[in-house]
Amino acid sequence: MKLKWKLAISINIILLVLLGSIVYFMNSQVSRLANLKIEDELDRSSRLGLALLESHYPGAWKAEDGKLIKGSSVLNDDATIVDTIKEETGIVSTIFLNDTRIATSILDEQGDRIVGTTASPEVIEKVLAKGLDYKGTATINGKLYKTFYTSIRDDSGKIVGMWFVGTEYEHLKKIQNSSLTNIYIASGIMLILGFFSALMVGNFVGNSMNKLMNDIGVIASGNFSVPVSTELTKRTDEIGGIANSVEHMRSSIKEIIVSIKEETDL
Repeated sequence: MKLKWKLAISINIILLVLLGSIVYFMNSQVSRLANLKIEDELDRSSRLGLALLESHYPGAWKAEDGKLIKGSSVLNDDATIVDTIKEETGIVSTIFLNDTRIATSILDEQGDRIVGTTASPEVIEKVLAKGLDYKGTATINGKLYKTFYTSIRDDSGKIVGMWFVGTEYEHLKKIQNSSLTNIYIASGIMLILGFFSALMVGNFVGNSMNKLMNDIGVIASGNFSVPVSTELTKRTDEIGGIANSVEHMRSSIKEIIVSIKEETDL
């Protein structure tokens, strides 16, 4: 195998390993940042929804006779706010009476709202039983969602329901895939450019080595009158060092031969 190909392959193996490490690192970072972006969107959408509910339905929350009431308004089957949030942000939302959905922008396959269904046990345990917010994933109507649940309390502080916002996990994957596609394209371009750059370097070094080998061949044939190419001896790299050593050897041998001839002529 020619030297230029050996150099090109060696350089590209190093470049491939380096790019592979970068892509692996970026993959984990993109996943983390995409999750943070979604969590931030859900947090803002949750606060927006609660503010809209407070503005649209002023007054305290209370649960009464199987109904969730805000001020003087019954929120069962009232999709005004949840639909507004979906239209404005693309985020789905749900109002719960205790653990049961009473108003939601999530639709089933027939296009009906999934009211009357209940939250998952882990959400019920954390939000209704412990009064804590729930951030994570949940399967709703057969689809995986990135979710945020928070409790709804009446005037006495008793938990009477939950407020939910979420986005399909597919949305998170789209964000990740979009970013990763750009990284893969950039890495591919870098690898191609690296290959041709390495080939050019290998070709340059290979040509220089061929010239040096030709000059050494001339000397090896017994012709010490032809100096090593100045193009090589002026170089400051390893090839230049070898060329200068060969030229020094050629010059020394030539001087010895000239000296011997002069002594013989005497």
